[in-house]
This record gives sequence, structure tokens and C-alpha cells, in this order.
Amino acid sequence: MKRRDLILIILLLVLAAGSYVVMNLFSEKGSKVIVTVDSEIVFSGNLSEDATFDVPLDEGENKVIIKNGKAYMDHADCPDQICVDHKPISKTGETIVCLPHKVVVSIEDGEESDVDMMTQ
Repeated sequence: MKRRDLILIILLLVLAAGSYVVMNLFSEKGSKVIVTVDSEIVFSGNLSEDATFDVPLDEGENKVIIKNGKAYMDHADCPDQICVDHKPISKTGETIVCLPHKVVVSIEDGEESDVDMMTQ
């Protein structure tokens, strides 16, 4: 490696770290938790209120917990357990997805959206 290569690598690492810090400083904390199963809302609650919600499924079990301003998947009987291993979410736009059960836990800001309807 040449000196210029090393300078370029260091510059890119500093730029990436700076972008990460800026995104975390300016991302807004959400206020609403939405749980959907197969694109249908089955639970909607405030992120500031602690709650436990058992997701109604025909083929398995999922449990979502809202605690200390964060939401996380506490239990799922899917084979990969990616949703259970996901870190708790609290910022607008963050999601936890359990693909085998088609469960999505998302954080929203609680404001009305300009979108009237979505189709798939």
C-alpha cells in the first residue's frame, strides 16, 4: 500500500464515522409503536407507556414488549430468531421484522401522514 492509499482509507473511515454520528444526533425519537401482521395493524400504542402484546397468529407466537421508551420482540417461535436478536427500537422509521410470521414492529412519530392509501 502506498501513502495515498492509506490517506484515502483514513479519510473514508472518518467520513463514515462522521455520517453515523450526525444521523444519530438528528434522528427523532418516535412516539408511536405499530405492530402489523400481513400488512394489517393489530396493535398501536404509545412508546412512552410500558406494555406487553401477544401477536395473534395462526401458525406461531410472537410477543412484543414496550418498556422504557423502547420496543423489542421478546419471544418468537420462528426458526431463525432474527427478530428476537434485534436491538430495541425507539427512533422514527426503525423496524423489527419477523419474516416467517409476517410481523412488522415499527416506530412512527404519531403525526398524520400525507399518504391516504397504500396498495400492494
